[in-house]
This record gives sequence, C-alpha cells and structure tokens, in this order.
Amino acid sequence: MELNSELKLQQLEMISACFERSTFSPHIHEGFSIAMVQQGTQRFQRDRTTHLANPGQLLLINADQLHDGESANPHLHCRYHALYPQPELLLPVVEDLCGPGAGLPWFDPVVDDPQLAQFLAQLFQPASSTADLLSQQVHFLQGMALLIQRHSRKYSEFRPLINAPDKVRTLRHYLDAHCNEVVSLNTLSRLVNLNPSYLTRLFVRHTGIPPQHYQLMRRVERAQQLIRQGLPLIDTALQTGFTDQAHFSRHFKRFTGLPPGRYQRALR
Repeated sequence: MELNSELKLQQLEMISACFERSTFSPHIHEGFSIAMVQQGTQRFQRDRTTHLANPGQLLLINADQLHDGESANPHLHCRYHALYPQPELLLPVVEDLCGPGAGLPWFDPVVDDPQLAQFLAQLFQPASSTADLLSQQVHFLQGMALLIQRHSRKYSEFRPLINAPDKVRTLRHYLDAHCNEVVSLNTLSRLVNLNPSYLTRLFVRHTGIPPQHYQLMRRVERAQQLIRQGLPLIDTALQTGFTDQAHFSRHFKRFTGLPPGRYQRALR
C-alpha cells in the first residue's frame, strides 16, 4: 500500500461479517485487526491466552500477531465490523501524536470502549460522493488517534516479531515470496543452513506456527488481495496455488471464517 501525501483509505480492507459455527485457525495478519462486536461473543486466543469480546467491545489484534477465533456461543450468530489497517496507515498517526521514531502501537486484546467502537463503526456507512470520502478519511484518522491515545501501550513494553533471529526472518521472506509454489523443508534447510528438525522448532518458537502453516496463511492472504482487485474466484484459486475450488474454499474459510464467495460479498 502506498502512502505519500494522500491517505489511501479506499485501499483499507473493511468487512462486515456474521458467523455462527465458523472458526478461524491460528494465523497472522501483516496489518492490524480492529473489530467492533455488534452481536454475540467472539472467543479467541492471543498471546496464548483465551479472551472474550462482547457486544460494544473492541477486539484488537496487533500486526504480525498469532491469533484464532470462533463464536463463543454455537447457537448465536456473532456479528461484527472489522478494519484491517496496514502499519503504514497508522505510523503517521503515531508520529503525529508521539514524534518520529515512536514505532507502531501495541493494543490489549479486548478494549471496553463502546463510544469508540460506535465511532469506528460509522466508517462502514458507504461513501457516495467525494465529500463523503473526505469525511471518511478524516473520521478514520480521528478514530485511530483516539484508539492510540486511549489504549496503546508504550513501544518499549512489548517485543515485536522483528526481533526474531535473522534466519527466521530469512525463512519468512522466502515463504512470502514463494507462497504460491511447492516449497520443501529441504529447500528451507539449505537456505539457512539448519537441519530440518531444528529449523521447524525455531520457526514455531518465534512465530507460533510451523512453516507449512505460515506459507498457507500467506497464500490465503494473497487470495484476499486478488479478490479485492476483482479477480474471479476460480482464477484466484489457480493463481494462488490451490489444486481446485474445493481445496481453495476449505483453506480460505479455515483462515478467514468465511467462504470466498461470502468474503467477496462482505467487502466494503
């Protein structure tokens, strides 16, 4: 996502979703996940601890943070609005509030701030004109500033994933670049000069998931990008390395909680 003098809010992923029995497998987003729970209770793991987010609360996942999710009540639909801002959208807000070099914010998993949740939910009103788009852009910046001012921890209080060893970063970058390809553990082993067993344990230790899970997660993220760009679902499945539509749908729902078609319709 480019961010020069213009706020690219039209590139911000925003989803309104409803699910009952869907579960999210452990995964990571490159950006932040900010969900406003409208109905039901969402249960999720973050930092190896289980949390509950109730109606009116904010469910917050930091960039590059392992998490999962499901409805806490299998008989009650869970509805929510969610924003997925990339770090480069939040950095200018942080630097404006805290000065250059302040780094990314770090949020607790559940925030009880119904006023802020309602404020952010207003972003989901469609922009039908240039004036409306300007209003949404300002509204987004104001909402992010309030979120950071009220609920962000100091940068020094957490350890971001970038502190992982160089070899783990090398593996992640390789899997990012080759997410649609068949990659063997032997290839990864030769890449960082580690035996496969130690490599796997090291990767899990620093990311929380094994390499093949990480690659599949990145493949689904690439599929999300292609769907947002308007590519048909069948072409998306083929371009992201899935063997067929059923294989694509199964893994897509596993990571996002929605089948590809519903995800496509839920995009704003």
